Amino acid sequence: MVHALPDLGSAVEITLIRHGQSVSNVTGHWQGHGDSPLSEHGVEQAQALAERLSGASFDRFLSSDLSRAADTARAVGSRIGMEPELIARWREIDVGDWEGLTREEVKETFPEQIDALKQGKPIKIGGAESWLDLAQRVNGAYQDLRAELEPGQRAAVFAHGGVIASLVGVLFGVGRDRRRLGNVANTAMTTIRYDGDRPTLLRYNDATHVGPLPSWGQERLEQGATVVALVPEAYAYDAPMKGNAEADLGGHLSTLAAAHPGERIGLVVAPAPWSTFATSILGNQVALGAPLGPTHVVVTEDGHALADLNVGH
Repeated sequence: MVHALPDLGSAVEITLIRHGQSVSNVTGHWQGHGDSPLSEHGVEQAQALAERLSGASFDRFLSSDLSRAADTARAVGSRIGMEPELIARWREIDVGDWEGLTREEVKETFPEQIDALKQGKPIKIGGAESWLDLAQRVNGAYQDLRAELEPGQRAAVFAHGGVIASLVGVLFGVGRDRRRLGNVANTAMTTIRYDGDRPTLLRYNDATHVGPLPSWGQERLEQGATVVALVPEAYAYDAPMKGNAEADLGGHLSTLAAAHPGERIGLVVAPAPWSTFATSILGNQVALGAPLGPTHVVVTEDGHALADLNVGH
């Protein structure tokens, strides 16, 4: 699957890409500014991403200087003839004293910090950075990059899950207070476009080069949730299709989930109901591009969440 990029006209576009799976991702240890390398599977993911982007070109090609991001960028760069600019401001959140510990070890050693985070307090994790600190740091790097782009230019930034989630929160008001978007998957792409001052979220968490669902959505599916793909009419989807979307899309999804627990299924949807439904989950601050690929909705008794948005194109 080669990712061809159409002409932007006077718009600018920034694609944020999470690194491939790292060794610490596998072992379950906290990694912030620690330099955990790519795992063997992470290298394979980076190569799959490179194959997908082999027809792409970027005017700026940036990466966090941590090796898990930089090596993912280099895998892509070797296919498109670019060398990443390594910038420390794009690093993951600094977790301080949590670095290298497992989640259980953190719970045992820093229970007060865990309780404060559960209450939504802006504490400095492990005595280093808070989530607010991270958001301010990476938004500064992002806004600097945006200011440097000329009309019609594209940038790719290879970074980290916390970085990308924080930026989506800052730019679109999709915060950490309520589960509306799934966690960012390894090598997933999130693309933001500007046709003026307001950002448009073209896609979120697109890791279809390594599997049909991002890891967060796959985990929910294995736990018994139903995953419904909202599919544009012209898109060929690889799971059983269950008809067309209805006016009450939310109610329709709940009915489908009751009939197909633990399954991945598809539903043909037109642009207007797709946009209305996605906005009902994400909020009115989020401007959306046209649906060109599936949006995977995780349906549980607790409601609906988007595992990804407008992927696979």
